[in-house]
Amino acid sequence: MLGLGWNTEHITHKEEDMGEVAGRVVIVVGASGGIGRIISREFHNEGATVVLVARKVPKLEELANQLGNKRTKVIPTDASVPADVERLFAETVKMFGKVDAVVISTGNWSPVSIDTDLKEAVEQAEQDFRAHFLTVYTVGLCAQRFFRKQSFGGLIVNISSHVADRANLVGNLSYGSAKAAASRFLNGIRFEIFNETNRIRHDEESDTFVPRIRVTEIKPAIVNTHDNKHLLPTKEMRDLAVQPEEISGWIIKHFNDVKLPVCKSFTSEVTV
Repeated sequence: MLGLGWNTEHITHKEEDMGEVAGRVVIVVGASGGIGRIISREFHNEGATVVLVARKVPKLEELANQLGNKRTKVIPTDASVPADVERLFAETVKMFGKVDAVVISTGNWSPVSIDTDLKEAVEQAEQDFRAHFLTVYTVGLCAQRFFRKQSFGGLIVNISSHVADRANLVGNLSYGSAKAAASRFLNGIRFEIFNETNRIRHDEESDTFVPRIRVTEIKPAIVNTHDNKHLLPTKEMRDLAVQPEEISGWIIKHFNDVKLPVCKSFTSEVTV
């Protein structure tokens, strides 16, 4: 059962006592990947405690050593497995007393087109839907249930892709479909939890209700990461691509935004 061992009723949170992310506890799922590593680094640099999550322990430990172990914690997790994700939240709360946000950044693009061998196409689809849909589905369900128990709620951010909306991209039959399914799921979560019980207090200055649980999705074009170096062989192409620091900076800037956009797109001038 989701929520086993959680005890969050005692946790309080005063936003006015903090900067954008200083003192926050942020779980980064996919921290060993290109975008996830940068997001983890930028949050840590801004004073957040970062829980580094992925299946590959050596890469997580390497990142933790680079950032410094004072405000980092490595928790190896298969984010598509419910028991693993429940344990992730339980261990984070046990160590740090709360979770303020979950950022999901997983997987890479692999081409599948109408000419791909059937067996190969199905195998890739299984991998893509586990990495890009089932992970978001499992973490998202677990996170929203945890945040509903936590008095001040929390933030769920999914790093998606512009290809979730692109049916005209050759080779996008598997990856794009998985990303699109994850996006549809997040819309469903947002709809179900946005009700009177999802509001924590009235903000007199903005004359709005502050949502306890906020869900947003980021859809960048091709990003300048180590994983994409084969797609961006020249410095000019890398400079024209979306920079992961741009994505991190936007999340940090809008971390406390009571009118957080449901989706943020990043565009670039590079084409591959």
